[in-house]
Amino acid sequence: MEGKDDPNSRPPEFVSKLIWDEVNQECMEGGFATAAIPMALALLRERRRGDDSPIRAYIRALPKSIPSHPLLMNPWELELLESPTLEFVVEEQSSRLRDFYQRHLNSSSSSSRKTSRLKEDLFGESAEISMDEFGAVAAVMVEFRVSSKITIMGGEGR
Repeated sequence: MEGKDDPNSRPPEFVSKLIWDEVNQECMEGGFATAAIPMALALLRERRRGDDSPIRAYIRALPKSIPSHPLLMNPWELELLESPTLEFVVEEQSSRLRDFYQRHLNSSSSSSRKTSRLKEDLFGESAEISMDEFGAVAAVMVEFRVSSKITIMGGEGR
């Protein structure tokens, strides 16, 4: 369970605690996996650092796009899953992920001060972040969080 003592609830050193707290709060209110988006932002920031990143080998292994991941599928592709429950859950999470991107990272819709401050604080004023890149790293973080919880609970079959 996430809490104040959970390392996932603390920001990476290059992200201001204020920004981290705002993102976590927004994710909790929106029902998205709490640390997935902040960690995706942290990893994207490290990707921008290139060879200066202490975790550059891991960063290089991260995908730049995963169009086949359910979180990044179009609604008509989700219908092919033939599971109304799964379709509903994935569509809801996908919508939240895309909404976060539109409000905070999409250059063409950065109209509010809060939006530009988040993007500026993490990536600089002129950084371009695509939905494909953000979505791929966020999807990896969601998968990591889910698989970690399954492992902690004793495996999938229990």
